[in-house]
Amino acid sequence: MALILVVLLFQCKKPGADVAHKLIKIDSIPVLENHVTSDTIMTTAKLDEFKNDVINKGDNYSFSMLSIELHAQNKFDELLKYSLIMGNQFKKGDGFNEAFLCMVALHNNNVYEDISDFEKIPEDAKETALNYLEKGVALGDINSASMLQEIYRKGIGVKVNVKKADELKKLIEKQ
Repeated sequence: MALILVVLLFQCKKPGADVAHKLIKIDSIPVLENHVTSDTIMTTAKLDEFKNDVINKGDNYSFSMLSIELHAQNKFDELLKYSLIMGNQFKKGDGFNEAFLCMVALHNNNVYEDISDFEKIPEDAKETALNYLEKGVALGDINSASMLQEIYRKGIGVKVNVKKADELKKLIEKQ
């Protein structure tokens, strides 16, 4: 969030202008007053629109925007629901990839930094999370295949399985 504010500060300041910036909160997101275009703030109405588009249409763009926002708010439990809708109902592999990330975060104090966080979660959660990646792979999601390949090749939270990692690598190369 701090990075976004820094970027906004630099983008909003015009050359030669000495503009004072005042921070305000909109929908509990700090923004620069009078210097933010509407597409930089996720309003409640827009968030609801994205949720409805995911539920009713399986819309990829809406899912991406929803994912970005819910990640930023650390609402992985809510994001997991929409991820499973995308995967199960609309057969979108990226939904299962996102479900994997949510499972890891939910069992790691609401944090997902990288694939190594998978090692830290309980065994039953690992089984569920791996199942999500497998489902993503079955639907042709290259990100799910890539993550699963890395998990097996490096033995992240599982025993090293080079054979399975190589199979996944071949699958990735075909796409």
